[in-house]
Amino acid sequence: IVRMREIAPRIARGVLFDGSLATLNDVLSRSAARDVWPQWKLVDQGLVNRVHVRGCRVIAWTVNSRDEARRLAALGVDGISSDDIRLLEELSDLAPEAARVPLAEWLAERLLRDDPRSPG
Repeated sequence: IVRMREIAPRIARGVLFDGSLATLNDVLSRSAARDVWPQWKLVDQGLVNRVHVRGCRVIAWTVNSRDEARRLAALGVDGISSDDIRLLEELSDLAPEAARVPLAEWLAERLLRDDPRSPG
């Protein structure tokens, strides 16, 4: 991720995190990552606050429980990664109004945007 920062500094980066909080600041400084992707069991209010103070986003992985997803949302995580797309759709009410987009619409827009043959 540090090398990617050197090669393509304008590309947003994220770091998977499943270790010690003591190393998190160092990793974020060296990588200039926009996102921290902690394993969901590591997420508490302290982690969320620490990451947000640095101006980064917290995206928890891999959350497959409704209760855990709601707990994480209450802590203020910015995103949730799950193996269960139905869970994410069910919990869309937890997203801020401005961020709510039907999943099919979001996927279509994303695919068109990333397609080099797309006119827009």
